[in-house]
Amino acid sequence: MPFRKHWKWILLIVLLVALNLFSRDSERVESIYAQGIYPKVSSVFQFLFGWLPFSAGDIFYSLLIIFLIVSLFRFIKAFSKSEQKWQSLLMALQKLAIGVCWFWIYFQLAWGLNYDRPSIPKRYAMDRSPVRSTEIDSFAVRMLAGVIQYAPHRGSDSLLLNKALQVKGSHGVKPSLFGVVGNYMGYSGYFNPLTGEAQVNMHMPAFTLPFTAAHESAHQEGEARESDANFIGFLKAMESKDSTILYSAHLEMFLYANGALRQEDSTRAKYLFTKLPLVAQKDIKAYRAFLKKYQGPIDEATTWFYTRFLQFNNQPEGMRSYDKGMVYVMRWSK
Repeated sequence: MPFRKHWKWILLIVLLVALNLFSRDSERVESIYAQGIYPKVSSVFQFLFGWLPFSAGDIFYSLLIIFLIVSLFRFIKAFSKSEQKWQSLLMALQKLAIGVCWFWIYFQLAWGLNYDRPSIPKRYAMDRSPVRSTEIDSFAVRMLAGVIQYAPHRGSDSLLLNKALQVKGSHGVKPSLFGVVGNYMGYSGYFNPLTGEAQVNMHMPAFTLPFTAAHESAHQEGEARESDANFIGFLKAMESKDSTILYSAHLEMFLYANGALRQEDSTRAKYLFTKLPLVAQKDIKAYRAFLKKYQGPIDEATTWFYTRFLQFNNQPEGMRSYDKGMVYVMRWSK
């Protein structure tokens, strides 16, 4: 019967259409998925992987990459010997398409539907009027004051590393197992939707790590958009009342604000930069040198890919989605 022959495709199409229709109503996603289903999914991830001192997700990623490489070599070998090459190719593409579809369905159910939640301004009843340069200036000054206040509590690089791993989240954060590879790929941290784990690249400049950890733990709690995770990450840093974490968060947010101010008034932005404490200026100088050292084709390819991924998932600004989080913090802090 046709149904028995094509049941896999029929099931996949039904599930994909159902998920697409469900995700179109952000309020429905918020009430049913984000506030109902996802916390239970997150609890399962916590039970299965939260107690591990290492990232199970990174091991799964590694095994998946090995599996794909081995499968590719096997296909090439079988394809070269096959007498029906087009049929072999079509069968391989069919298996690949089915695999990708199931992976996408798992991703959506495990975490990805959080991309379709209502926006932060809607959830927090924020002012949505156009951002004014005077508003950015005022916010940059407030963040500068925070940096000045908490700079004496920065501590050593090792302290910043330890504080990053102490940031509170639904499961906490873990060091990435990929090490220096992350430097070349240009990521400071990431959330693993396969296992619900938040990872931090501990090889990044130390001052960035606590805020990165707060950002990734926000992803872990269901804030999928990068702008939303930046906003919630800053709130988590504020709630911690830890001066070392607050230094990291205020310096990161100052850099976002000062970068936006530079587009309007470069002279003013340079002036505010000179008012940073010496330790903060050294941190920024080291960060710029770090980025320059590892910038290259791998970083550019990763940025291109992730930009497209963000745009595909309700973030048309791409990598500039992170900047929008600064606007949310600015509006909330008023």
